[in-house]
Amino acid sequence: MLTDAKPNARAELNWRIAAPIAAFLLALFALPLGRAEPRQPRYGRILVALLVYINYMVLMLFGRGLLGNAKIPQWLGLWWLHLPVLAFALWLLWRDGHLRAPKAAALAPSTRKSPA
Repeated sequence: MLTDAKPNARAELNWRIAAPIAAFLLALFALPLGRAEPRQPRYGRILVALLVYINYMVLMLFGRGLLGNAKIPQWLGLWWLHLPVLAFALWLLWRDGHLRAPKAAALAPSTRKSPA
């Protein structure tokens, strides 16, 4: 444990640890959000990525304030934010690789014979 138990010092420590974790998690978000299908707009998901980044940073600042004022327990730190973001990023990565295949009926030529 740390010898300095002041809430502001713990909040600063959590903030400094959170920055590299946030960079890694935002990089995980970039993978599925950066991929586009051939007929999709190239920059269609930039707004989504920007909103994810802004919300993540605002929640990190909010969590730092809560830690500094000792409103949440010190053991919780900013993990209450990182873990759901990690879960959502992993879900997006999983979903990106498991997209539905096109329907076979739409791709196959019609096999019905015309009435004679």
